Amino acid sequence: MVMFGFQGVELIGVTAGEAEHPEVVLPRATNSIIYRILIFYIGSMIVIMSLIPWNQIDPRMSPFVLVFDRMGIPGAADIVNLVVITAASSSCNSGLYSTGRMLHALSEIGQAPLALGAINRRHLPAAAITVSAALMLVGVLLNFLVPDQVFIWVTSVALIGTLWTWAIIMLAHRGYKKAVHEGRAHGVSFRMPGAPLANWLVVGFLVVVAALLSVEPGTRVALYVAPIWFALLGLAYVRMKSRPRQHMDVSVGQSPLP
Repeated sequence: MVMFGFQGVELIGVTAGEAEHPEVVLPRATNSIIYRILIFYIGSMIVIMSLIPWNQIDPRMSPFVLVFDRMGIPGAADIVNLVVITAASSSCNSGLYSTGRMLHALSEIGQAPLALGAINRRHLPAAAITVSAALMLVGVLLNFLVPDQVFIWVTSVALIGTLWTWAIIMLAHRGYKKAVHEGRAHGVSFRMPGAPLANWLVVGFLVVVAALLSVEPGTRVALYVAPIWFALLGLAYVRMKSRPRQHMDVSVGQSPLP
């Protein structure tokens, strides 16, 4: 669940393609993540543990609700619920943004159906966003069928995809560093500390996290779903790759996606 809480930090790479000055924006955005973790994650834990002993925290109640209640703030549960709903809505919005952009990009290079490359008059990848939103309804169906297990199932399955993405980022960065050393790519001033050792340490840590999913029956579901999902993606990739590239203008508007 801790790892799931950090999902989305890789969106910096997605938005980098739309930044006017990525050499300035990316270092600032990356460093701000560290500060936000210290303030909102570590800072909130310090406040909670300063007010409530760890052995008095009820796992059935939000620790924030408990803190607000002991401080005498009325409607503590409502306040926390409002924050949770707002955070969930923000996460949903960023998810739609990223998946829409990714499906659009995959369509342009022939690794996704051509229809997903369509953009509307407002220059948005409307088809890709619509497909992403429709897939969210699967969560509604699961909530109806298995309400007690749906949260842990969805978070665990989503985490597998995130672990894979983070691992690929580390391996891609390792390849980039090798290309820079061989003179096949340009170096940058904003560098990853500890590379290349840090790359392998991160990948090893991600493998350990994936292995820990097998401990609990609820999270173990992700390890059953992951091979099936990756197999489907592999088959789709092979099929799309074997097709001849088609150069078609699928946009309603005339301007490319910004």
